[in-house]
Amino acid sequence: MTSDVSGMPKNVVDEYLDGMGGVPKLIDELPIFIGVTDRWLRFVQVWGRLADELVPPGARTPDRGPDLFTVVGSRDPGHPAIAPVLAALSGTAATYQLPWAGRRLLCHVRPVNDAGHVVGTNLVVVDVTELHTEQRRYHETRELLASLVESMPTMVVVHDEFARISYANPSFLSTVHKSAEQVLGLPLADLLPQQRTKEPYPLGSPGGYDRRFIAQRFPVPKNGEPGATGIGSVLLDVTEAVQARTAAIEAEERYRAVTDSVRAAVATVDLDACIQQVNPAFTHLLGRTQAQARGKPITLILDPAGVRDALPLWQDLIAGRRRRYDITLLARKADGRSFPADLTVTLVRAADGLPQSAVGILTPVTMAAQRVGGTGDRVQLTEGEGDVLVGLASGNTVPHLAKRLHLTKRGVDYRIQCIRRKLRNDETVPATIGALVARAYAVGLLRPDCWPPQLAE
Repeated sequence: MTSDVSGMPKNVVDEYLDGMGGVPKLIDELPIFIGVTDRWLRFVQVWGRLADELVPPGARTPDRGPDLFTVVGSRDPGHPAIAPVLAALSGTAATYQLPWAGRRLLCHVRPVNDAGHVVGTNLVVVDVTELHTEQRRYHETRELLASLVESMPTMVVVHDEFARISYANPSFLSTVHKSAEQVLGLPLADLLPQQRTKEPYPLGSPGGYDRRFIAQRFPVPKNGEPGATGIGSVLLDVTEAVQARTAAIEAEERYRAVTDSVRAAVATVDLDACIQQVNPAFTHLLGRTQAQARGKPITLILDPAGVRDALPLWQDLIAGRRRRYDITLLARKADGRSFPADLTVTLVRAADGLPQSAVGILTPVTMAAQRVGGTGDRVQLTEGEGDVLVGLASGNTVPHLAKRLHLTKRGVDYRIQCIRRKLRNDETVPATIGALVARAYAVGLLRPDCWPPQLAE
């Protein structure tokens, strides 16, 4: 893509082209524009893929090329695309950027001399739209990040390879009660003598070591150079977390001191009804140590009938519909023996008010209650009532008992009501099957030392 135009000495053009050799053909494949003008700013030669866009072929003729004013569409000498080229005619080279049809062009213009006189200009144009967009995005991101770091409550401090502070955000400055001028260049150890990344450490202030922090470090690269040239530290204020953890440890120690001293079996269970912690009385009463009980379901120490009776109460408890519940049922030792016990389960809520866990207190029903109603008379059961009681203590349901004992379901219910009346004391009537069986153990109707259940002699 060449056009010879009169007005520039031919030897200048020839020397220019001879010096470039085969470069023009290569340039025609690149996304750039190279143009040579005479002193009237008429294009003598143009090369590059951008040439057809900036100097359309229709604007060129064999004997005359378009001038810069026609290409730009203006004759204003102050136009940003014309003024630097006019200055090149006076001997001044320039590099500048131009917006062009929604794109960004990087331009370089220099004078063309012949025998010490300026006879034209050489203009090189590169499309840097994508580069400009990326640079703008980079600067916008950098400004956004800087604004975020400046406004965030977390402390950020950067130091060089010699551990001298090179940047500190306002949060850091306000915490150490110093200005930027006071900390810049200061050794980091003067302000953070115990910097650690795993355990919280105190940060000095005029009021003393009143805050606790954990440092998260990261490398800080230098623009245009590989490798890290400094270290940045984000200081996370964990004072409240440390205080909460300390308070939790103290509360747990107080809880253990209390539960370890009581004679009742105490177990902490999670919302899945799995045991998390037990006291010494639990081990003594049920024959299971902390290691043996931890993670096991609470049903491990309860009779099946008692589990069925307690299940609706437990579901209400963990749903937050009740604060606690009390139930009498059969507890089971590690050796399989059962005994009647009173179970009290209390809900534990987290700081946000949601159910978190529960505490169960298991107390054996004393044998002092072996006489019902205070009459001193031993409870007497009929043979049918005794068979029903043993079946219930074994975990059988009413329909199963009816089929096993060749009775109707109503006949089994009748015998259960008779047993309830006979086991009634001055306070209550056993309301559930589990409570009924537990009361039977308590008054000595069932043997506590064997399984499956048997009537006492």
